[in-house]
Amino acid sequence: MKIDCLMGTYGRYALASEATACFLQQTISNATLLIYNQHPRPLFFDHPRVRIVNEARPSVALRFVRQRMLELSDPLADLIHFWDDDDLYLPWHLEDCLKHIGDNGAWRPASGWTSYRNTEFSPHTRLTARVEGSWVFRAKYLKAAAIDTHPAYTDHPVYLQTEEAGLDASAGDAKPSYIYRWDTGTTHVSAWQNTASDEAQAANIALWRSGSTDVREDGVLVSADLTLRWRQYLEGIRYQVSSEDWHRELVRLQQAMAGYARRERRIQLPLRVSFRPSPIERSKRLIGAIATDIARVTRTQTSRGGRASSPEPTGAYLFLRALLTAIGPCRQEIASRACEIAQRPDIANANVWQGLAEEMNYHGVTLLSAPIVAALSRRAPNAVPTDARRAFLALASRHRQAAIIREGCVDRLLEAFATAKIPMILLKGAALAHLIYPAPELRPTVDIDILIDPANTEAAAKVARDLGYVFEARHKSDFSARMHHLPEASIIQSGFRISLEIHTDAMAPDQPYSLTFSSLSGKPRSFRRGAGPDGMALGHTDVLRHLARHAFEPTRQVRLIHLYDLWRYQAIFRDEIDWQDLQKRFGYVIVALRLVSCVFPDQQPELVPWKTGPCPAGAGFGMMQLHEIANSNLGPIGKLSALFSPPPWWLHGFYGVPLEQSLLLCRTVRHPATLLRWLLRRWAVFIGLRRD
Repeated sequence: MKIDCLMGTYGRYALASEATACFLQQTISNATLLIYNQHPRPLFFDHPRVRIVNEARPSVALRFVRQRMLELSDPLADLIHFWDDDDLYLPWHLEDCLKHIGDNGAWRPASGWTSYRNTEFSPHTRLTARVEGSWVFRAKYLKAAAIDTHPAYTDHPVYLQTEEAGLDASAGDAKPSYIYRWDTGTTHVSAWQNTASDEAQAANIALWRSGSTDVREDGVLVSADLTLRWRQYLEGIRYQVSSEDWHRELVRLQQAMAGYARRERRIQLPLRVSFRPSPIERSKRLIGAIATDIARVTRTQTSRGGRASSPEPTGAYLFLRALLTAIGPCRQEIASRACEIAQRPDIANANVWQGLAEEMNYHGVTLLSAPIVAALSRRAPNAVPTDARRAFLALASRHRQAAIIREGCVDRLLEAFATAKIPMILLKGAALAHLIYPAPELRPTVDIDILIDPANTEAAAKVARDLGYVFEARHKSDFSARMHHLPEASIIQSGFRISLEIHTDAMAPDQPYSLTFSSLSGKPRSFRRGAGPDGMALGHTDVLRHLARHAFEPTRQVRLIHLYDLWRYQAIFRDEIDWQDLQKRFGYVIVALRLVSCVFPDQQPELVPWKTGPCPAGAGFGMMQLHEIANSNLGPIGKLSALFSPPPWWLHGFYGVPLEQSLLLCRTVRHPATLLRWLLRRWAVFIGLRRD
């Protein structure tokens, strides 16, 4: 059976983009979505299962809109579903509809969730019986009855007609899959309950939309990233369902999101949900984990335990390294050299397309690689598989859109902080996108990082809230009671989730160094940001300090964009950097730059202000994060190996050990002492003894 979902909207772009994403995440494929837009500005959306009808109409009464959508619905559809533009549908909602409707004329879940401001969730058994946004109807029955537009009906008339027509609307035993949202900051026509005349409703521009319209200038509807919404949902229902049901819901959402990302070839943020158990419960868990590890060690005393596999670079990873090395670190336009690079044998003859788009996305080099991949496709059309080319183009397009949205957010932050007279410094990608790249879109970033004086923390948070950013209640990790930045803040802009991290220290707590307003080695400097407001960046020495420490934080595989940042920065500003002062005061930066040369060999080694030499083993790979080691399926020996024997390349970089020196002291004293400090800090936070 085929389902045609009908969604009416009037200028509520942000909500409609989330409702559209809910539809695209559904686990069935035999469904279509009609978006009926009455706003004067037309909407556009390119997807084979979504069509948009733009009809600017003065009357916005919901009952007339539903009748019109019914007239426009797919004549071949067996079922009709009214898809509310301001509510959320879990990915299996339509699957449940098909499973349970049977021979009935209509079906709805027995209960649903109500959500207040996307945070407070509560079950509601009568909700779905009175709100048809969760119902599915047989098309032939609904079209025969039509939608009664008489003012005596409320603006939720469909379920009443179903009852009056004698159709059996079985509730079934399905779990709730519909989320009715309250107080989303918009006005809905249903609130009027037809107490006003049609003329009065049509005259009131606030009906059925936001108080101030949020339709994009170009009218392009972007499917929203629902990661934040699903995390809010899981955290909201955590203590209202059993532990088994909650974990089942988490797994189903993760699987649905992964399937959606594969189908749509879309960047998908991981769904991570955290909740803070009581100190007693945390202590019990820790004791249980220790007992489990002791049992595992006991079982492996007479047998060989699992070992952490040595890092082996994939063909796709080596291809990306060769490609970035060929592009080089200079300011020149990449597109002008794309054809030349595409003809290199190591690039033109590479057969690494399987999974290459994912590798490019992880390493943050999709748009840097775009001109070369395009040149390869033109030079040899059969060289790049169609599915790989499509996945790559989809990622590149999304990155370009995200870069535009991100730069707009940075513009507004700079203006707001300047108005509030709060000094701020742009960090990492927010600054580097303009300092060392020909175009901002070439340097993607997961979030916007800024550095402020700790004395301005509360004022900065207020400015961010006034701009619409919503702060997490606490840090995501149970081990992060003290962090170098405020809890993450986020805002949804044109379907993209933009994150903001307000730092009081540019270095993470696990780092042995600090970089705050009071410990800067030089004055911040101003830089141009295209047509936007000028920004402030760290001085050359402090930028290199920050990038060097950030690149060598614990991670299984260091992202190439972080190493490429270092390579480009030192090459572009080589003549402006005080190398003697850097070597004298911050020798670990020189070590980091030498290690970067192991990944991206300098084409003119005689120009670099440091010695070249043999590279340590494991270039590009690091130490796994502690939580990854704890949650891995490595045996006790493998976990000990991951803890105490990370790749030499990473040890040299993290501890700043010159490449000519032995790592013996580092492996036997410094690294074990660092691990002990990390574990003690996490232990104290875990059992609730330390809140920092």
